[in-house]
Amino acid sequence: MTGRHCLRPPPTPCTSRIKELQRGPGLISPAILSRRLDALIGHGLAVKKKIPGQRGHDYFPTESCRELLPVIRSLGDWGMRWARANLGENDYDVELLMLYLKRSIVPETLASIWMGEGSYRQAVRDGSLKLIGHSALTRTITDWMSNSLFAGLPAASEI
Repeated sequence: MTGRHCLRPPPTPCTSRIKELQRGPGLISPAILSRRLDALIGHGLAVKKKIPGQRGHDYFPTESCRELLPVIRSLGDWGMRWARANLGENDYDVELLMLYLKRSIVPETLASIWMGEGSYRQAVRDGSLKLIGHSALTRTITDWMSNSLFAGLPAASEI
């Protein structure tokens, strides 16, 4: 668990299960993740609690960790403002981006739109999708996130 995991948006703002944590940082091995979690616990930044009636543990940030979040956020803001101009091809983590998207969206909504069973405009109107970002991008989402090549085909049940 890092502060970054606790900056995730709702509905699940903080990762707590080790399997979820392992997927976050990319290619981290279970042994390294376990050592990092132990270090966070040792420094008073996380607590480890047994999951009742199950194998395994949940990990939670302490008050000390939560107080660090503005610092982590400030470093992230600085990086977005100043360091991103120096990013190279090897600095982009597509797995982390996909994990973030998976945790931030309702896959059924986007899959339905992609297959042509709905539209972005309709999903925004009915509240199943909320577009957040620069208006030049949210207004033109259909230009850069197009539907499937097969979106116009009816389902077999409709033929």
